[in-house]
Amino acid sequence: MKQHYFKHTLILTLLLFIGNLSYGQGKSFSADNAVFIEEFKEFIEFTGQPDVVSKAKIFKRIWENDSFSESQKTQINRLCNNMRIKDMPVDPYFSLVIDGLINFRYSGLGIEVLQQWRDISTNLLKKGKNKDYLLFLNTTNLLFKENGLYTVGNRLWRASNNQFEIIYDKNTFAIKFDALDLICTSLGDKIFIYDTKGIYYPGKGLWIGEGGSVDWQRVLLDQEKVFCHLGNYEVSLKSSSFTADTVEFYNKHYFDGPLAGSLTEKISNATNPDKAINSSYPRFTSFTADVEIKGLLGENAKYIGGFSMFGPLISGTSKEGDLSIIEIYYKGDKVIESKSKNFKIIDGVAQSDGASFELFTDSGSIYHPKVIFNFQADKKILKVTKGTDGLMRVPFTDSYHNLEIDVQQVLWNLDEPLIDFDMIDNSKAATIESSDFYRSISFEKVQGRMRRH
Repeated sequence: MKQHYFKHTLILTLLLFIGNLSYGQGKSFSADNAVFIEEFKEFIEFTGQPDVVSKAKIFKRIWENDSFSESQKTQINRLCNNMRIKDMPVDPYFSLVIDGLINFRYSGLGIEVLQQWRDISTNLLKKGKNKDYLLFLNTTNLLFKENGLYTVGNRLWRASNNQFEIIYDKNTFAIKFDALDLICTSLGDKIFIYDTKGIYYPGKGLWIGEGGSVDWQRVLLDQEKVFCHLGNYEVSLKSSSFTADTVEFYNKHYFDGPLAGSLTEKISNATNPDKAINSSYPRFTSFTADVEIKGLLGENAKYIGGFSMFGPLISGTSKEGDLSIIEIYYKGDKVIESKSKNFKIIDGVAQSDGASFELFTDSGSIYHPKVIFNFQADKKILKVTKGTDGLMRVPFTDSYHNLEIDVQQVLWNLDEPLIDFDMIDNSKAATIESSDFYRSISFEKVQGRMRRH
């Protein structure tokens, strides 16, 4: 019984082996397109791979419905014969070719794209670069199916249209667009480069673009008023971000013309659009640190320095990290000057955790090298607070009277001519020390507060 079973098993194995040889290397499909499709179907069915067999049936229906011209069928026939002679595996190569042809059929693309696809396929096969051909098939399938260029995880880089050419450039294949919006999407976020053009090199995952614009619409700013224009730029589509070294930035709320600087854009990990509006991107940083902005902090203040926008947040930083200045005025006279490498400004509130402070009096000035600065332009309230580390601990110095004023905070309501030097902790006394006589006196003994006339 066992011997009988062994004979049957041996015969079945030999039949499968012989059958495999019949579809193996050196075997070609018929040059007759009508015969080819039947042989091709049998060739795929022989693999016994259900998903590929299912796709082959769809492909056969498309073939028989005259979706391809006789000339196109002949080109496809030759391509498949070339692959079969090279003994390329059904999965992934033939499977991806079927996917590509099905996706092309339903994409609405012109016949010239199919010709480009076949020509580059032939070129890559002739060079024997199977790895490059696999990349080509995966890339064009994504392109035909959803105008996609590169995808990983939940992130997809894609074009806004399918008006492209498949070209052979710099000894590799590439995808060329003369006009598109370049889009990156994730679960809850999108970023755009509008009205651009360029070439995508899949082998490097690199998009080389020219022109276009980026706006701050995703953080709810008016796209007509806050945006930037790009020159030449590059984007690694393998990344979730890109930087354009030189752009022209417009914020028509504050500037009549453009600022030169750099742009960084990044798609967030937000899972829904409501969270994406809190992004700190796009980010623009000016090259220069001498931008003068009136009105940014109300009618009583002026900003001079670098200009950055991190999402909706305005920051007083420049590319070179120079100091920015906030000047506060009372009845036309400059009363306060504060300098910092990084003022954060949003909704009319300016803040810095490390700013110098100088108050100009009739006879001199009162200075501190490093304070916590907070100015609320809409409420006309200035609050300056000392910290507990390093230079923040030193007293304020009065240059005219040669005094050191040791208080914890300075408060000023800009509607009042009085500026308060005060303590936060009422259990501690504010002191003034004369630099000449080294004598401490109680701050309460000094009659009156700092007054602006």
